[in-house]
Amino acid sequence: MAAVFKRLNDVPITVWLVSIASLLITCSSAMFFSVFALFLDSINFSVKDIGIIDGVVEGACYLFKVISGVVSDHLTNKRAVFAFGTLLITLSRVIVAMSAAHFAAILAKVMDRLGNGVQSTPRDAIVGDCSPKHRRGLCFSVRQALGTFGSVAGAFFAIALLKYRQDDFRAVFVAAGVPAAVALFIILFKICNTHSSTQTSASTKAAPEMVGNGAVEEKNKNSNNFSFKSIKQLDKNFWLLISAIAIFMMCRYSETIIILYGKTRFNLGSNKALWAMPVYNIAWVLSAYVVGPIVDRSRFKNLMLIGAGFVVFSNLIFITASSFAVFLVGVALWGVQLGLTQTLFCTWVTHFSPKRLRGTAFGVYYLVTAIGVLLASTVSGTLMHSYGSAAFIYSAAVGAVSMVMSIVIDRLVQGHTLYE
Repeated sequence: MAAVFKRLNDVPITVWLVSIASLLITCSSAMFFSVFALFLDSINFSVKDIGIIDGVVEGACYLFKVISGVVSDHLTNKRAVFAFGTLLITLSRVIVAMSAAHFAAILAKVMDRLGNGVQSTPRDAIVGDCSPKHRRGLCFSVRQALGTFGSVAGAFFAIALLKYRQDDFRAVFVAAGVPAAVALFIILFKICNTHSSTQTSASTKAAPEMVGNGAVEEKNKNSNNFSFKSIKQLDKNFWLLISAIAIFMMCRYSETIIILYGKTRFNLGSNKALWAMPVYNIAWVLSAYVVGPIVDRSRFKNLMLIGAGFVVFSNLIFITASSFAVFLVGVALWGVQLGLTQTLFCTWVTHFSPKRLRGTAFGVYYLVTAIGVLLASTVSGTLMHSYGSAAFIYSAAVGAVSMVMSIVIDRLVQGHTLYE
């Protein structure tokens, strides 16, 4: 137990503050989304309308993750972009709580998802910037664990408040604005900008190595006009890493697929089927923290093999489970692989990106993740609709391919050079 607390002492205060802000934001989002679909139904939105809105807004959300990363690098102020995204999230709660008009509901949804897209990239870039090189895995695991815990807590708060206030959706929206507002206060007044001119001497020495042409060119590049051309400056090792992530994400369908399959196969009511979610989230929270120190001591290839192995194993359990209890074991393993791989990917995106391009790097990572999950969920949903468990066979097969490709890509990475 003492060793656990000793490791936590190595986490910088900025990482703790960003992680707490992330907890509050995800808590707010979970409260918001737990009841938002029911709220739309209460003001006579059709399912078709809700589906169209979700599709358009989610696509814009992931696009803004790339844009916010590039902008935060250009402005050299990740905190400002982080705060702006959180402000949009906070205002969305106020707007939907104050008006029942259709336009207000759509505007609140748009602002929430765009705010989420804007804040997530600079958030992780800040964690990467201020994490000690030998503790990056631990720092990202703390951020992942607290963020996921916020989602779990927010969902329970929404359920309890909705029951207490007798289906008063506005009360939930007002309450959801509180943690978002507190997070905004922390970001504005407690978190320092990590891309300031007062860098450590070690970081300053590392800057010429990042660009290969000296510190003067580093400053000139930061002063260039805003451009997406900065994406091309990310090196070969980074793109090899992104290739491995892209392949892996093709097996990562959404948790909705798991819930629907469990409900159908075991003939469950909605309440019992939803038990998959706390099992999934708790496993994610625990694994996200536990794997942090392991990520710091292990090669990317080795942990990718373990993560992909969990994907294969959990899918095999989904296919062969004879009871819902056994099925939940597979759900827990799915949560474990998520905690492992999310921490691993964020850590190595930081390793393979220079500080001046870290926001851009995380933007690319989130875009690739979104495309992979979208494709995996689409293919898996189609297969499950037509052939049932074939969706899990597909995911397990892609997971096995990912294991092979991680070995190949690991050998192609030149020197495993890491940025300070």
